[in-house]
Amino acid sequence: FTVALLGGAWSASAGGAPVGGDAGNGVHGVYTGIDQLADTLNQTHTAAVLYDHWLGWHLEYYLGAWHDKRRVYYPTPDALVSDALALPERDPRYFVAPANAPSGAWLDALRDAGFAAQRIDQQQNFVLYELTPP
Repeated sequence: FTVALLGGAWSASAGGAPVGGDAGNGVHGVYTGIDQLADTLNQTHTAAVLYDHWLGWHLEYYLGAWHDKRRVYYPTPDALVSDALALPERDPRYFVAPANAPSGAWLDALRDAGFAAQRIDQQQNFVLYELTPP
């Protein structure tokens, strides 16, 4: 029994066991870089709109309890585009996604609607796009 405990403890100390929220979908390290992504987003303008389909409360947590951003979720690219076009703000907006997420349909829909989408940052497992409204 003691040998089994020591083996598990050794593996965990070497980073072989997911800890806390780091094991999204059972994959160790899936949130690596989210803290740097949040730091970058916190440097954007006050009340910046963050379009986020994948990260949810995890991003909210790393942005901090008193952040001044507006994170919004849309279930489909069409719903996002419809509301994004209706928003009269001219300031840049931001689209965040895991680097391995199927975000092409979302970005294509935004570009087809006239938004300029430029990748401005990548933090390990996450990408950040700046969106300029049409």
